[in-house]
Amino acid sequence: RADNAIAAACYFAGHFLIVRSLYL
Repeated sequence: RADNAIAAACYFAGHFLIVRSLYL
């Protein structure tokens, strides 16, 4: 499903940015 893929991508990107900001 495209919606599921987009939601997963947004969630993964947001989580990655949060972790990166915490590390920096």
